[in-house]
Amino acid sequence: MSNETAGPGSGGLDIFVSRALPVLAFLGLFLACHGWGLSPGHQYGFRDAGHFYYPLNQRVQMEWDAGRWPLWEPEENGGMPLAGNPTAAVFYPLKVVFFLLPYAWAARVYILVHQVLAWFAMRWLARELGRSKAGAWIAATIYAFGVPVLYQYCNVIFLIGAAWMPFGMGFGWRWIAGRKSNDLLGLAVTIAMQILGGDPQTGYLTLLCLFGLAFWEGLSDSGRRRVARFVHPVSLVCIGLLVTAGAIVSCQFPMPPRQVRLDDPGILERLVNSRRFWHALGWGTLGVLFARHWWRRRSTATTPRTMFGIGGAMALAAGLSAVQLMPVMEYNALSVRSAAEGPHDIFPFSLEPYRVLELVWPQFFGSMTTGNRSWLTLLPPLSNHKIWVPSLYHGTLALLLTVCVFGLRKVDGQTRGLSLLLVVSLAGSMGEFAGPLWILRRIPIESVRSLVGPPDNPEQAALRKDGLPRDGAGSPYGLMSEVFPGFKTFRYPSKLLTFTSLALGLMAGLAWDRREEEKVRRRFRRYGRILAISTLVLAIAAIAMRSGWQDWMRRQPAAASSVYGPLIAEEAWAESVLGLVQAFVVLVAGFFVMRRSDSARWAVPAMLLLMAADLALANARYVRMVPQALFEGKPKILALIEEAEKESPTPGGLYRIHRMPLWNPPGWYNAGSPDRVRDFVRWERATIQPKYGITEGVQYTITEGTTELYDYWWFFGPFFRRFTEDSARALNGTPGAELAYHPRRGYDMWNTRYFVVPGWPSDWRDDKRSYASFIYESDPLYPDPQRRKDEANKAETERWAKEEDVQIFRNRAAFPRAWIVHEMRVYPTVHGLSRRDREGVMTEILFPSDPFWFDVGREVFDPRKLTWIDAADQERVRPFMAGRARSGSDEKVAIDKYEPQRVEMTATLERPGLVILADVFYPGWKLTVDGEAQEPVRANRMMRGALVPSGTHKIVYEYAPSTFRVGGRITCASIVIAAGLAFTGFWRGRKRLIPPGTVFPDNR
Repeated sequence: MSNETAGPGSGGLDIFVSRALPVLAFLGLFLACHGWGLSPGHQYGFRDAGHFYYPLNQRVQMEWDAGRWPLWEPEENGGMPLAGNPTAAVFYPLKVVFFLLPYAWAARVYILVHQVLAWFAMRWLARELGRSKAGAWIAATIYAFGVPVLYQYCNVIFLIGAAWMPFGMGFGWRWIAGRKSNDLLGLAVTIAMQILGGDPQTGYLTLLCLFGLAFWEGLSDSGRRRVARFVHPVSLVCIGLLVTAGAIVSCQFPMPPRQVRLDDPGILERLVNSRRFWHALGWGTLGVLFARHWWRRRSTATTPRTMFGIGGAMALAAGLSAVQLMPVMEYNALSVRSAAEGPHDIFPFSLEPYRVLELVWPQFFGSMTTGNRSWLTLLPPLSNHKIWVPSLYHGTLALLLTVCVFGLRKVDGQTRGLSLLLVVSLAGSMGEFAGPLWILRRIPIESVRSLVGPPDNPEQAALRKDGLPRDGAGSPYGLMSEVFPGFKTFRYPSKLLTFTSLALGLMAGLAWDRREEEKVRRRFRRYGRILAISTLVLAIAAIAMRSGWQDWMRRQPAAASSVYGPLIAEEAWAESVLGLVQAFVVLVAGFFVMRRSDSARWAVPAMLLLMAADLALANARYVRMVPQALFEGKPKILALIEEAEKESPTPGGLYRIHRMPLWNPPGWYNAGSPDRVRDFVRWERATIQPKYGITEGVQYTITEGTTELYDYWWFFGPFFRRFTEDSARALNGTPGAELAYHPRRGYDMWNTRYFVVPGWPSDWRDDKRSYASFIYESDPLYPDPQRRKDEANKAETERWAKEEDVQIFRNRAAFPRAWIVHEMRVYPTVHGLSRRDREGVMTEILFPSDPFWFDVGREVFDPRKLTWIDAADQERVRPFMAGRARSGSDEKVAIDKYEPQRVEMTATLERPGLVILADVFYPGWKLTVDGEAQEPVRANRMMRGALVPSGTHKIVYEYAPSTFRVGGRITCASIVIAAGLAFTGFWRGRKRLIPPGTVFPDNR
């Protein structure tokens, strides 16, 4: 009789033990992690859950409540597409919870639903692959409650991708096994849900895995043997050496900065420098070779049909999500992510290789859940610790079980496939740290440095000025970004850890089901003893070295550089030791349960309870909640600005605010806090850190989010200037020293009335704190400069500097939202996203000759009087350019209505001219002047312009994007097709499980 199922003679206790305890173990683990999520007084507020998704999803819901399609958001970056923002997930079906519940409840339930969905989806996948109920429970629990998936409550779109990914894998594997149309439909719906939910990258990677599996399944036995040679240790070493040699050779031929290439490139040069061309050539050639090979075997080959089926599911998924996918693709094509010379960096949040130790032991490096108890930041690279997830822990027993079946050779196909997925995803998540150049450039030998060049400069995010390849060139993630079309638009290598979790869960479940096999039992005993002894030795050594270890931690400069406060060495040590003790206890208990698993009915639920308790104790701490009240009420800085507006209203009533991003009060670095997460939310919302203000009527000049329009980013990208004698004296700087300069005229032109900046500028080189360019022609509003100077307010000033660290300046030089010009300057037509085409005209537009940016001999132009027009538009614009307006002119423009998708203005002109609106020029905006349609003019590179004759006229802009209209029709048609396929599949019927021996048969 199976230990998992109570027999006919079993009593009620046996039934409870075998059936109810696994359910209770899941509920207990879920409540340990998310119990406060069921409380109306709490909210998910850590990291992006607070300042990004909470206001963004609320802003989307505000559009629905206003009776509008959520297509456009005027609150950020001069306006940006809302439907085209993938993180907004405007048309994701499960967002129905926001219609059914009050928003605060819906924000929590939205996360809870996907956490549960991730567990059930993984359990379904494990059962589809033949796992027992206990094996499926183990797989699902390891996957859903391992930190890489659990922690995505902070970034809910990636939790959505993780929740649906097991369904995609399962339907794809079933299609490859039996080629049933309903499996393709399931795959298509899954990928569509990932796209609509905001995580197309996980859908992309899921399809890559399935194409690879289909290719493998279609190979003959001899073909499989040839392919398998590539995972032989010798082959892997040779591949690594070859990639390293290629990276070193590339360092000998640095690519010059693209802006100094030929001014008029021919078609050949454009093709050579086009990634799309090389992708099309490479993949096209590969496709022809495979097609030729399969054509010769067409009577027996199944791979083409299988791959075409997956391709068809991909096309149907694109159709089902077209209503959102088409606006997203349009936006992405114009953004910094698509610009080869833009600031888009793919390597942030790379996983440090030594963090694989976190797979073995919980809190190995300590933790930062409430205070600074982590010594991870004391380890190299000291300047590049960007933590995607605070731990990799899935359970010590999970890793041990995985090791029991792991193998790339002489194992069954399923084990080999999962082992390969585990290795590739883990290596890929290391990003730049797995690149040969990153390693070589850290070797302290001058001859090596001269061969490969210096390491990347952290201040040069995406491009090196010397033309050398990045540190991450040649890494697995770097190779993926170069080889796979469109992959370079993604970022953050640690996202691949979701696939690591999937492989770990399925392999652990597989090992549990094979626990009676001698090979598994032998490995469990061998590697379990090694882990237990290693854990015990490390714990004893840590206790013995307690004083020296803590002294070492205190001596490190990085110990005082955390926003969580100074490192608490005693507690960091205690966290590590307790993690080792926990792992040892779990291993000992696991040994005991494993020995009795064949004979004792209680052994199965005992193992499940042990794993659930282990994960609850180790990982529940990473789910942080804050009081719901912190998200309510008027933010302090916004209240101060509104008070200033009452006293001195902005002409025209419309204005933007620039809140400098990503700085924290210096007092946080000097002292810890009992709840720093609560401090984050309170301070960030009070200082209207983006996106907190978008639901309060704040219009931000520039925010750094998922991506930004490339042409808009040009107005605000900071660069370095040097202090003069006068400017150094005014700002207490050093003459000749560098300071980070933000193009002030860009902010003026885009109607920036208020600057919200740090109180402390650091050394003026930090572009997140240097506010030098915002002081010129601005008045301080908060705090009161006189009160700061008053000795009687010294204590209050010190508290402000440590705990608030925020100032408000009112800009006297701000442009109105709309104005009229009668002169123009013509610039050569800009092609694509070329930096070379933009640099000249943008420098001319932005050059102000102010105290920080001045060049002798460079002419200064006034954007209030003239506009810059693309050469392609000059013929239709020229008749309206009648020269400079006379002094004392009565020309004016007033904005009568300003809604997200409609702007109405009344303009009075003495002679024909161009009415400029300082909102972004973007496809889909329709213009009428006195009811007559007109094509908007691209003015000043990124603003909207209307050609208006003399007299008083009504100007109306309305947002009606064709991508939404066409995408909606495609989605409707795709739903009909999907319904037809579902009906056909239901009518014919199908088998539930993957036929044994079809996918990953044991002899492969």
